[in-house]
Amino acid sequence: NANKNISKSKQIELDGLINQYKIDLYSKAYLEQLVITKIDTIISNEEIEKYYNTNKNNFKANSPLVKLRYINLVKGNNKLASINAKFSSFKSKDKKDLKNLAIQFKDYAFNDSIWVDIDQVYEKLPFVNQDNMAKFIDIGISYQYADSTSIWLVKVKDMVRKNNVLPLSYISPTIKQIILNKRKTDLINKIQTEITNDAIKDNDFEIFK
Repeated sequence: NANKNISKSKQIELDGLINQYKIDLYSKAYLEQLVITKIDTIISNEEIEKYYNTNKNNFKANSPLVKLRYINLVKGNNKLASINAKFSSFKSKDKKDLKNLAIQFKDYAFNDSIWVDIDQVYEKLPFVNQDNMAKFIDIGISYQYADSTSIWLVKVKDMVRKNNVLPLSYISPTIKQIILNKRKTDLINKIQTEITNDAIKDNDFEIFK
């Protein structure tokens, strides 16, 4: 029905668009293939650090970030004092002992060298919310919190407040991707320029008006 009812001039116009779309797809696929084979994907720590220092003001925290560790255990655990002592000390042996006791815990997180978003903290520490965050989340504080069934042991190691500059360790993967994307864009522009120059040199081009 389309072939019967669409005018010949319109069909020619549509066929031209289809052909142009095919050309665009092939060109895009060719460029992507060239980029994959030519791009340098190795990005040094020095390059990441330099970009970070130059653009620090662009990397502000939209919400607080926290480094912490915690244990959630059943209220009335008869080893609470020992667990709390090891949790507070947190030396290598203490950490190993706690991991051996982890079957007794309802939940826990010991890797306090990783930044986590405050929303994850709200999820894991349900007694913490936006209204009382200042009471429970601050640099260096440690405490016990109990409700009717559970006890949480919490140690906050570090914190980045909202609108403060994000730490390099947190933003580093993003910076790496930014640098890689810029390299891709620069390489595509370079390849397109080279192809155009070659076409002009060989008189192998067509100007559309």
